[in-house]
Amino acid sequence: MTNQDGTTSCGCSAAPGTGLSNADGRGGSPTSPPYTPTPPVPSNVPIPNPSNASIAATPIEVTVGSSVVLSWSAGNVSQCYVTGPNFQQPYTDTGYAFSDPSECGQGSVTTGTYTTPGYYTYYYTYTLPNVGQASVTVKVDSNDPPVNPQNCPAGQICNACLTTGQDGECTSCPNGYAVSQGACVFTDCPTGYVYDSFGQCQLAGACPAGYAENASNRCVFVSCPLGYTENAYGRCVFTQCPSGYADDGSHTCIRSCTPQYLCGTDNNLYREDASCNITTSPVETCGYGCSGGECLPPPAPKIISFALSPILVKSGETTSVSWNVQNVIGCSVSGTNGDGPWTGLTRTESSSPIIGQVIYTLHCGVIPGAQNADGSLATWTDQADTVNIAPTYQEK
Repeated sequence: MTNQDGTTSCGCSAAPGTGLSNADGRGGSPTSPPYTPTPPVPSNVPIPNPSNASIAATPIEVTVGSSVVLSWSAGNVSQCYVTGPNFQQPYTDTGYAFSDPSECGQGSVTTGTYTTPGYYTYYYTYTLPNVGQASVTVKVDSNDPPVNPQNCPAGQICNACLTTGQDGECTSCPNGYAVSQGACVFTDCPTGYVYDSFGQCQLAGACPAGYAENASNRCVFVSCPLGYTENAYGRCVFTQCPSGYADDGSHTCIRSCTPQYLCGTDNNLYREDASCNITTSPVETCGYGCSGGECLPPPAPKIISFALSPILVKSGETTSVSWNVQNVIGCSVSGTNGDGPWTGLTRTESSSPIIGQVIYTLHCGVIPGAQNADGSLATWTDQADTVNIAPTYQEK
């Protein structure tokens, strides 16, 4: 008998609780929906199995094409149900209900003809004057003869046929294998496939994790990739990505970083993303250096020198005015005698003839955003120096 998936049924006898029972565990046709008694006993009412409640099937084991007689008894009860699959007309799979109290206490009914192998469970339930239940399961076997290696179709073997006559299933050999003396024997992988160390033909380029295809189209072990460990069967099994790496969703560990700004070797600012990729060009050019992932602010003004030489002159003589200032955007020097303004960050000028006290003032502009060492905004304070007329003495 051929199954829908192309395999050949071989009279295999399933054990209770296999796929031949309904979803509620009560048995039934493998193709029928889960069976619910009608009406059901409330779920909050415990159903005992009293010694005076019983249901039996005669015979208890049949083959496809047969039916059984169900008989039950429970003493003095007045309302009951016999439920289960495969009732013959006029009763259906929705259950078998009795209105005659005398039939509740003791009775029998013949099921319909079974058409599918499996396990079929029937329930006898009574609800008055109290609640009780008993069940019986009928085993239905196939009429097909047991399968052995000699009667499987060409190109198939009997899976699980360890001895002649033992139930099994006829199956085809996997890719790269052929039937030889009732067993699948490896010949060669088909075009586009490679043979791995586990005796399986894998699609070319699809060796298991940790394996690589060699020149002989075989998958050979290299090493387990990052995040994998080798199990007892020689397969690389994904466990978890190590610190600093993250699973990309396909069990491939990729570097994982916290997005941040970094200072490059050129003292400019760069950006690193979550995949640890760093921009090839700076995101900001740092004019005053880079530290701790940020551009440094402009420094505060620094006066290297500001001097008058000499500061005492005879009337009509001149003095030299010089200055040198860093970290500013421009400077100027002016005298109270009208000298200047002289401009520049570093410069030396000669005054006009001095005929009285003259005050020279140095004024510079602060670079926007400039900060002092303590992080406060930098300011400028004008610097001043004075040249005086040397006193003269007369003899008396």
